[in-house]
Amino acid sequence: MLRCRGEFNGVVFWVPRTVDFMIQNHLPGDLAQMGDTDFDGWSIAGEGVGFGLGFSVVLDSVQARTLCSVGEFSWGGMASTVFWVDPVEDITAMFLTQLTPSNTYSLRRELRVLVNQALVDRGKRFDEHMCWIEGRRADEQSQKQIDPAVLPLQGIRVVKFGTSVAAPYGTWILASLGAEVVKVERPGKGDDARYWGPPFWEETSTMFHTTIEKSAH
Repeated sequence: MLRCRGEFNGVVFWVPRTVDFMIQNHLPGDLAQMGDTDFDGWSIAGEGVGFGLGFSVVLDSVQARTLCSVGEFSWGGMASTVFWVDPVEDITAMFLTQLTPSNTYSLRRELRVLVNQALVDRGKRFDEHMCWIEGRRADEQSQKQIDPAVLPLQGIRVVKFGTSVAAPYGTWILASLGAEVVKVERPGKGDDARYWGPPFWEETSTMFHTTIEKSAH
């Protein structure tokens, strides 16, 4: 899901710009400039590595002294575990083990090196990965399966969500993420008919106006 900028199996959980914002460096420099020269024993140098919102982010692979890509984001856990996502090489890796403390052996660095040394035909892989080419795959699929009911919405991105976001807080989240249209489905007889409008500003909060009534048809 992170590799595809918030999309998994055709379902959008996070909008791409949210993921892009999370995986940017939010520090004024790298970790070394913040006083962490060895990244707490992660087997990665503090130079050339920054922090996003929930991830470490590679800013300069040469300074990080690790065979990896600029823009790679990752995180590790207890007992030497780690995962990383490399958007350049189209890699998602997860490593689970039970070695404590985590700096006993440089497993994380060694694994990165082995994985990157095994890569071939980079250009072909990169070009074939559509979810990172600004939604090309989603656009092509939407053109193949156009519902006449949504023709007036052409040019507006419509994202379908489950009933878990029907509550006011859920719609507030959608508005905060920049949602313009929330799909309204025709209910069956006796079902709850839910109507959503565009987000509007009330005082200082972005809210969706939501009404629920029984369908008589």
